[in-house]
Amino acid sequence: MIFDGFDAIYPLLSLLDTCVSRLDHTVQTGAGIAALPDYMAREDASLVRLLPEIEAPAVPAYFVYPEELRHSKRIAVLREFLLRKVAEQEF
Repeated sequence: MIFDGFDAIYPLLSLLDTCVSRLDHTVQTGAGIAALPDYMAREDASLVRLLPEIEAPAVPAYFVYPEELRHSKRIAVLREFLLRKVAEQEF
C-alpha cells in the first residue's frame, strides 16, 4: 500500500521473491519496480533509482563454514578476500 496524500493506492500485483536475478529480470521486462542491491544498479546503467530519499534497511551477512574447517588456510584466504571485497563496496 502506498499513500498518495490521504488516499491509499494498492498495487495490482505484488511479488515477494528472494531471487535477485528473477527480480532484476522482472524489472528489465518492464513489469514493475524492485528493491535491488546497489551492485546491480552500478552494473546496469539502464536501471533508474526511484525514491532516493528512502534508505534501504541494513541486511546482515554471515560467512558460515563447518567448525572443523576453522583452521583451514583456504577458509582464511576466502574470508580475507570477502572482507576486502565488502570493504571496497560503496553502500
